[in-house]
Amino acid sequence: MAKKETFFRISSVRAFSTFISILWIIGLTTFFMDAVLIPFSLLKSPMMKGKGIIYSGSIYLASLLTVVVFLWIIYCLRKLVQTVKQNHPFDQANPGRIRRIAYGVFVWMPLRIFSEIMMKGLSDVLKTENFFDFLLRNVLMLVFLGTAILVIAKVFEAGVRLEQDQTLTV
Repeated sequence: MAKKETFFRISSVRAFSTFISILWIIGLTTFFMDAVLIPFSLLKSPMMKGKGIIYSGSIYLASLLTVVVFLWIIYCLRKLVQTVKQNHPFDQANPGRIRRIAYGVFVWMPLRIFSEIMMKGLSDVLKTENFFDFLLRNVLMLVFLGTAILVIAKVFEAGVRLEQDQTLTV
């Protein structure tokens, strides 16, 4: 029975690692496309002619910063998964990595809100039918997610301390 549990644990870590690697590649591709292609498309867009360069540039900057924060979160996840694959889930650096992931989620939240407001317009976002969806999806969900990840970081800190105590005892 132990071999079967070990197999499923190892295969799930591999699957998650593969998923994180795919997200990393997608994130890098998106970053390079944002950095290179969007300025050219903004110069030709009707939004640029209608609302000006500052408006278009702020949407471009928010999009680029959102992708950078996403890549930072994925990078921390990759480092975390590497330690788990090496059978060291309670590595001393992992609570800090998990905490950085939570901070990344908290930074991502205002960027998403800003992007949403810039794309749809403030009046459209504040309409009753859109506001609750906006509030639930962009604010409450990310606050809940970031807070839950901070709690997991605290649990990992306790796990690191317990593992250190156990290695000193043996």
